[in-house]
Amino acid sequence: MTMVENLGDEGSRSEGPPPFPEASPPSASGPPEAVLPGSGPTPDPDTWLKTILHHSSNVFFAHTPDNLLVYVSPQIKEVLGYAPEDARVPWTELLTQHPANQEGVRRTQEAVRTGRPPPPYELELRHKDGRSVWVEVREAPVVSRGETVAVVGAWVDITERKQAEAALRASQEQLQLQQRIEALGRLSGGVAHDLNNLLSPILGYAELLLEDLGPGDQRREAAEQILEAAQRARDLVRQLLAFSRRQTLEFRPLDLGQVVREFGKLLRRTIPENVQIEMDLAPDLPTILADVGQLEQVILNLAVNARDAMPEGGSLIFRTRLVHITPEEAQATPGMRPGAFVLLSVSDTGHGMDPATRQRIFEPFFTTKELGKGTGLGLATVYGIIKQHGGGIWVDSEVGMGTTFRCYFPVVGGQLAPLHPPSPSTTPPPTLGGTETVMVVEDEPLVRRLAVRFLRRLGYHTLEAASGEECLALLDGYSGPLHLLLTDLVLPGMNGRALAAEVQNRFRQVRTLFMSGYASHVLNRQGVLEEGIAYLAKPFAFHTLAAKVREVLDRP
Repeated sequence: MTMVENLGDEGSRSEGPPPFPEASPPSASGPPEAVLPGSGPTPDPDTWLKTILHHSSNVFFAHTPDNLLVYVSPQIKEVLGYAPEDARVPWTELLTQHPANQEGVRRTQEAVRTGRPPPPYELELRHKDGRSVWVEVREAPVVSRGETVAVVGAWVDITERKQAEAALRASQEQLQLQQRIEALGRLSGGVAHDLNNLLSPILGYAELLLEDLGPGDQRREAAEQILEAAQRARDLVRQLLAFSRRQTLEFRPLDLGQVVREFGKLLRRTIPENVQIEMDLAPDLPTILADVGQLEQVILNLAVNARDAMPEGGSLIFRTRLVHITPEEAQATPGMRPGAFVLLSVSDTGHGMDPATRQRIFEPFFTTKELGKGTGLGLATVYGIIKQHGGGIWVDSEVGMGTTFRCYFPVVGGQLAPLHPPSPSTTPPPTLGGTETVMVVEDEPLVRRLAVRFLRRLGYHTLEAASGEECLALLDGYSGPLHLLLTDLVLPGMNGRALAAEVQNRFRQVRTLFMSGYASHVLNRQGVLEEGIAYLAKPFAFHTLAAKVREVLDRP
């Protein structure tokens, strides 16, 4: 509602803005005692006004059309830190550089021009100590003789509400990011499984060709190129498996600081001389349960990412700390749980990232590098490894301000294991062939034929089937010995585990070797291979299959 002064006859109209009560700070004894109706003589309007001003939590103000504050209530001391007498300035000087403030200035100017009050809006003001304070503005112009002579209103402190909204928004963004990455992880795991089925025969037959082709054969180079390309594809698939958390790990109690310190000595081979490597590693950290090879992969990938962000040089800083995540912090951070964590932060002074890039950096195949300069799997691999370790990873980055990755690993305590276990004593290589009978069950014909060919080349007798049901039907009419069941975990109909149990009932002495494109079906919740499970990862090489089969058959 437009505040229009009712000034009676024409001769009594004011030539300037109406008078405002003088602002004075509250007395040491506090605000004046309120006089309520029925408790004494009826107070005059000035007394009511002072009572309202002293008991309200809002900052009341009045300013001229050219924005000069001519009155502010004493609450400005509490909200912005200024004494009322120090706030006789253009109110626009109290604004921060926040873009939303431009709309607020525009609305006030429009109110002055039209004489109509604007709808409520928000401003970010600067406290006397430099911090930001958010207020909701409710104001109206004062019109005299058809002209706006002042603007009056109130600032309502909404800083806590804005902070809560920002925290909720950040939490929702983290949840959406995590859900998107989880979906991509499931997709990546399925793709990796199918790719491994295709890579197995490519790698396997390339190996067989190289064994059959002599050193002087002109076809040998072609076979070597096929093998090299397939091996590179296999490495990419392994990164997808790391991202989707479907790889086997060897967990041991480790000192994260020791891992960083030791591996940092090798980083100079990858990091150029114009990048300074700094270590700030807290002593006496509790142990974490981790796979040392995967931790080194995390360190390497983050260091390479930092190197690429600093083409002109800079600083790469590794820090370790013990931190405690409270239940409240965990609730506000999707995917995190409360407890003690060892924090590894990796910071660089590079060009940083904008928010859109920051939202996608952990997605597989997302990269900001030019074509041919990166696969987009480095940070996706880091994400998967840390998640498989039961931890979490977050990134802070701004354009021109560098980037910091924070990696959290849960504390387990306990006695440290050697960082690099001693190599076993040199023993003669085992015999890789044999004459036992092996049943191969695999629904992918290319993989099944390859495994059978490998085994026959090693001297084994083989049976083969495309499914569990076909395998059992074949064994119904089979009266010979069966020493090993080599079966895929994922089969149409009966799965590999159920088939192994059924075959075990018929052949008490049979051993089982599972194979799969990813290991999620034989991993426990910590990502460790289940005890007693023999597992062969696809794609497998000739000598890998030979050694694994012999190992399983020779177990006591």
